Amino acid sequence: MTRLLLAFGIFMTSLVLSHGTLAGDSISRNYDRVPVALADRAHNTKALETFYGDVIKVGEVRSANSSDVRELLNSHQIELNDGEIFYPEEIEYLLVPRGGDLKAPHTPD
Repeated sequence: MTRLLLAFGIFMTSLVLSHGTLAGDSISRNYDRVPVALADRAHNTKALETFYGDVIKVGEVRSANSSDVRELLNSHQIELNDGEIFYPEEIEYLLVPRGGDLKAPHTPD
């Protein structure tokens, strides 16, 4: 009986760990992480990632103009539709669709 419980525990632990890894891989496959310092060049931002690892979809932010992420990052707090509050200092990355909208600066010729 003890062996059965031990085997079940190991199986459940590996299942939980693999599920967490798949979620992180999905984000890294579909989105580029752009540092907040480059926010002026990151167009079409779909989500924000905190240094805790939380991902906040831009559509979940209450009273935010989703077309201008800089305005959102300059606000005092980021309030979600469910009432949860984040502070701009907690945001580490902007998530933009891969292959995309991060524009390189143009230099005069």
